[in-house]
Amino acid sequence: ALSSGPKKSDAMSYETVPASCPGFSPVSPNRRGIGEIQADFDASAGESGTDPTGPIPLYMYMIATVASLNSINYGFDVGVSSGVAVFVRQQFDLDDLQVGWFFSSVAITSAVGGLFSHAVSDQYGRKANFLAAQIIAISGLVVSASAGTYRALMAGRLLVGLSVGIGMSIDPMYIAETAPAAHRGKLTTWAEVSTNIGITLGFVLSLLLKDLPLDWNWRAMLSCGMFLPLILIVLAITFMPESPRWLVARGRVEEAQHILEKTHPPGENVTEIIADIGVDLACSDKCTVATWKAVVCPEP
Repeated sequence: ALSSGPKKSDAMSYETVPASCPGFSPVSPNRRGIGEIQADFDASAGESGTDPTGPIPLYMYMIATVASLNSINYGFDVGVSSGVAVFVRQQFDLDDLQVGWFFSSVAITSAVGGLFSHAVSDQYGRKANFLAAQIIAISGLVVSASAGTYRALMAGRLLVGLSVGIGMSIDPMYIAETAPAAHRGKLTTWAEVSTNIGITLGFVLSLLLKDLPLDWNWRAMLSCGMFLPLILIVLAITFMPESPRWLVARGRVEEAQHILEKTHPPGENVTEIIADIGVDLACSDKCTVATWKAVVCPEP
């Protein structure tokens, strides 16, 4: 029978959330209504004397663009693989099952990479996540492009899939943690748009390189995939800031404030934003964390 209300044994009960956490009531599991949230949003704008929906700084646009390059990498692999598969099938005399594994191997290992991406980003930062994904991607592309056998080709594909899983989970989160609240929805969609741009680029490049000799065309297609990861490594080291939320969680408040001042409209109350991040982090720490044990072995 269905329970009429939450129990104390629930993995994520509302009773574990402190009353000070915004959006929750100590007596009801329901979040506040849209009207209440909008009223608080408008009141906050009036108190600070700034418009939270002000123009997005150019610096924020640049950060979102750089972060979206990671999604272009994934889209490019999807697009170029359709051309590569035609020629590796001829090169290595593959059957339908082997071609199917060529495509599906990336999706399988990307799921594995996605499971571990949070550990990398939480422990070492969002920038480290970007760097790890690009280094693994380049390694996989080098192995694939230089493969002399089907097994070597698949080994490279597995590495590429691992990089996709690690990197794709971070794009929208990084943009959302950096962008002004009023513009997060718009900017986080750039990752999805970039994926489709990458797919188109992969198709176009396959068309341009298809007339090269058989042993060169598919290798050239895969090798071109290293271009954007190399650029992203350089930009992650020299240009991309760390996530303000991650910095606040590590006690590096001054660094977070400096970044938020550059990514938010002029005059916006950055101190209040940092305070809100601190409250949200405190609420997250006080919530009971759901684990795989709760999923595999749920309590009655």
